[in-house]
Amino acid sequence: MLLVPGPARVLGPTSVDPCGGIQLSFIVPSPRALTYSWTCVNNEALDGFLRRQSMADLTLDPGTPELPLGDFTYEIRAKARDFLGVHWLSSQVQ
Repeated sequence: MLLVPGPARVLGPTSVDPCGGIQLSFIVPSPRALTYSWTCVNNEALDGFLRRQSMADLTLDPGTPELPLGDFTYEIRAKARDFLGVHWLSSQVQ
């Protein structure tokens, strides 16, 4: 696996209102088609949902059951891979 350091980043809010939704976008500057994956390292319910997502943009609707905990910091990570096996990793999103 070849990791490419670079300007890959996740855009989104730093906090979420319990009645609001959330939208995250994983921005990777690549001319190639990419496969995306998302994980949550500290919440099994959200991690299960995120592992089924494969797009650069992620939306969780207001009142979504995947965000069950109030006053909690979810540690979300994103990864992108191209057909050559080059990977980009996000920094942690909280």
